[in-house]
Amino acid sequence: QMQPGPALPFFEHAEKIRLTVAPNDTKWYFLSRGALAWCYVRLGRNLDAIDALSDLVQPQYTLSAIGASDWERVRLQYALALTNLSRFDEAEATLKDSLEQVRVVLGDDNYLTGLLWNHLGTVYQDAAQWDKAVNAQQRAFAIMQKTAAEDARATLGVGSELAISEYLAGQSPLAREHLLEAHQRLASSLGADAPLTQDAAYYLAEALTDAGATAEAAQLLSQVKGSSLNSVDPSIDWDQRI
Repeated sequence: QMQPGPALPFFEHAEKIRLTVAPNDTKWYFLSRGALAWCYVRLGRNLDAIDALSDLVQPQYTLSAIGASDWERVRLQYALALTNLSRFDEAEATLKDSLEQVRVVLGDDNYLTGLLWNHLGTVYQDAAQWDKAVNAQQRAFAIMQKTAAEDARATLGVGSELAISEYLAGQSPLAREHLLEAHQRLASSLGADAPLTQDAAYYLAEALTDAGATAEAAQLLSQVKGSSLNSVDPSIDWDQRI
C-alpha cells in the first residue's frame, strides 16, 4: 500500500531480530536492510538509507551470489537516496554499473533490466536531463510490454513515468495524450487514490493547465494528496507544489 510510516516500526523490529538470530545470513541481511531503506527514502531520511545500504553495494556482494531481485532492489533504493540528495552523478554511476551486470547475466529484455532503465530515467528526470530520461524510459516501457502484462502495475507505472518525462521534455501534445491514457488506466486498475494514479493526475493537471483546460486541471488537483505523492517521489515538497 506504499505506506512507509506504518511499515517502518515493523521492519525495525525485524532487523533487531535478524541481528540476534541470523547475523551472518546474507539473504536476510539484504531483505531486512532493503526494507528499512525503502521506508527511510520515502520518509525523507536519505542519509539513513545510504547508511543502511552502503555495505551492501560493495563488490563482494555479487548478483549471482545474492540473487538478482534482492541484489537489484538494494541498489535501486541506494540510487534513489542519492538522487534525493541531488547526488546525481553517483546515482547514475550506481545504476549504470547495475544495469551492465544485470544485462550480462539476465539479458537486455529481462524484467529487472527494465526496472533499472526506468530508475535511470528517474535520475535523469530529477537532474533535468529530459531527453535522456525519455530515452531510458522508452527502453524500460518496451521491456515491460514484453515481459509483463499490459495492465500490470509495473507496465502502467513505467508508462506513466515515460509520459511525465515526455511532458517535462516539452513534448506537450504527445505527452498530454499519453498522460491522459496513463491516468485512465491507472485509475481503472489501482483506483483514483493510489499513489501512482495521483502522480499521473498531477502531471496531467499541469499539461491541461498549459493547454488552457484549467477547469479540468482544477478538478484533478482537488483529488490529489501530497502524502500519496511523497511515497512515489519523496524529493519534492508536494503540498507546496499542489
